[in-house]
Amino acid sequence: MPTDGRDRPFGVELLHYDCTIDAGDDNIAVKPGSDRTPGDKNYTITNCKFLHGHGMSIGSGTSGGIEDLRVSNCSFDGTDAGIRIKTARKRGGLLQNLTYENLTMRAVKNPIYIIDWYPERDAPKDPATEKAEPTTDRTPINKNIIIRNVTATNCPTAGTIRGLPEAPVSNVTLSNVTISAKIGMKVYHARGIRFADSKIEVESGKRLTLFDAEVAGLE
Repeated sequence: MPTDGRDRPFGVELLHYDCTIDAGDDNIAVKPGSDRTPGDKNYTITNCKFLHGHGMSIGSGTSGGIEDLRVSNCSFDGTDAGIRIKTARKRGGLLQNLTYENLTMRAVKNPIYIIDWYPERDAPKDPATEKAEPTTDRTPINKNIIIRNVTATNCPTAGTIRGLPEAPVSNVTLSNVTISAKIGMKVYHARGIRFADSKIEVESGKRLTLFDAEVAGLE
């Protein structure tokens, strides 16, 4: 039976620290409430160890929005994901000013997983076949995300950043991020994705697979 380790539906000034979490579902899940304006603010998760589970998750319902979340000094060992933001049309909200820093990951399936097509099995395999839909008050808006000082080793994939045609993921900065994986990262429907002093090492194929994406800084 899926069970989240820590499940936080909504709130202000939340602190998780010095936790070791081994779970059947999300290790920590932040699930904003129903108001479109970000009502979840000033979340801090620090000095935590994530073992079995789906990682440090936001969503899948994000309609209440999140602002000023910081995840720092955490380790992930064998989790399904590390940084995980999952949402979908009709369930989205405004997520902004999120910072992930000083993280180590080992054998994590998706070290960086930001997706507006959740569950991903429902997404078109070819992003060129996707059609934009009218935006609503439940369209996911994910922007202003900082990922820095992250090392991920022995990963099956480098990760996924996948927005929607009508609402690309925007302004994601990856600084001093090193990922070693079997295959590279997918970036679909995204704007302002910037790598600085970062590298992705893969065993085969491209480091980045892009569609409708503006990416800079990774040579």
